Parts: sequence; structure tokens; C-alpha cells
Amino acid sequence: MENQNINVNESVEAENNEMTQEVKTQEEVKTFTQEEVNAILEKRLAREIKKIEAEKQKAMELELKAELEEAEKLAKMSETERVKAKAEKERAKFEKERKKFEEEMKAFNRERMLNTTMTTLSEKNLPVDFASFLKSDNAEQIMENISVFEKHFNEAVEKAVLERLKGRTPVVSTTSKGFNMNDLKNMSVAEINANWNKIKNNLR
Repeated sequence: MENQNINVNESVEAENNEMTQEVKTQEEVKTFTQEEVNAILEKRLAREIKKIEAEKQKAMELELKAELEEAEKLAKMSETERVKAKAEKERAKFEKERKKFEEEMKAFNRERMLNTTMTTLSEKNLPVDFASFLKSDNAEQIMENISVFEKHFNEAVEKAVLERLKGRTPVVSTTSKGFNMNDLKNMSVAEINANWNKIKNNLR
């Protein structure tokens, strides 16, 4: 009987512990109202704005300090040294702007060459997805790349078409628009693609 009481007490105590733990877990999971979420976001945004403002202020202070140091240096120089220093500063500024302009021109040319490649592929009914692989720095090289690609692409398509047709005896068509095996051998890939539905019907 004592053993039964001990077991019951242990069971009740374990159950109480589980309930207490569950209550604690529920207390730990806090839910927020929309107003509380908005308030948290506003605080974070205010912190970020303050941080950006501080960084801007620091950058302005550094720039002002550099200008003051430059002015002090110029004040200690002779007229010839001042002219030389000013010319050096202008040259450095010009070089920086020139490099920036060159980078922008390179980016513009890359985009232009990519567009040229895509347009040419589209005109030749070739997949434009290959444009990034075929583009180059000049139009001549692009045309050469596309020409090589077109040759191999058409060969691959032709091979795939012949593989499809292999082992099938074509039905001789009674109409003038029918195709036989000799017709197919003499047709280009573009012509086969253009007439594929008719060819397929003839082969059934």
C-alpha cells in the first residue's frame, strides 16, 4: 500500500512539474501587437538614421580637416610651389575622373556587345541564351563566334533529326506537299524545322 502511495505521489509530482514547465514555456513565448511591432521598427529605423547621420558627419569632418591641412600647406609654400601643388591636385582629379569614365565606357560597351550578340542570334533563329558565351569586345569577333556556333548547332540539330527518323519507313505521300527521305536529305535544318509537322505526319 505504501508503495502504491509513493508511486501515486511521484506520478502527481511529475505531472505538476510538466505543467509548471509548460506554463513557463508559454510565458517565454511572447506575442506582439501590430503597435508594438511598429514601435520596435521605428526604434530600429531611428537608430539606423542616427548611425548614418553620424557617419556623414564624420566624413564631412574628415573632408574639412583635409581641406584645412591642405590650406595650411599651401600657406607655407612659395608661389611656384603653390602653382605646382594646384596643378598636381588638378591632374590627380582629372586622372580619377578619366578612370571613372573609362570604366563606365567599358560597362556600356559590354552591354552593347551583349545586345548585338543577342540580336544577331535572334535574327539567325539561334537560342539567345548563348549570347553571354559568344559575346566579345568587337563585332567581328562576335560574328565569327556566332558563325562557328551556328555551324555546330545546326549539325547537332540535324544529327538529332536523323536519329529520330532512323528506323522509320517514310510513308510516300500522294499530295504534292509530301516529303520523302531524299527530300529530307536535301533540306537544311531550318527547312526541316519549318516543315516538321508535315514531315512528322508523313512518317506516321
